[in-house]
Amino acid sequence: RSFYACALKNIRRYRYSAIGGVRLKLDLNEYAHWMRDAVPDRACVERFEAFSQRANVLVVHDDATASLVRDLELDADGEGGAEIAMLQKLRLVAVRGEHERKPSSAPH
Repeated sequence: RSFYACALKNIRRYRYSAIGGVRLKLDLNEYAHWMRDAVPDRACVERFEAFSQRANVLVVHDDATASLVRDLELDADGEGGAEIAMLQKLRLVAVRGEHERKPSSAPH
């Protein structure tokens, strides 16, 4: 449990782009993989696995975030809900450039 608390403390120190979110997910998955062999407490392993799933909030496209959050919150307990809210705050929203604007409906 203290390793998990330490990891969360470190995660909270940063804001994440989509690429940073993918890197975080890779790290969380590696921790969970290591823990499966090294830690007898299955609940601790499941916490890292669940947090990795919640970290998808950091990597999905802006338009899909609200839907993903709703789905994740359906399966989350109180602590999981707090983690989802934290991840939303740490998420860097993509800045839309000129090339990503929707085309106007005016004829050319």
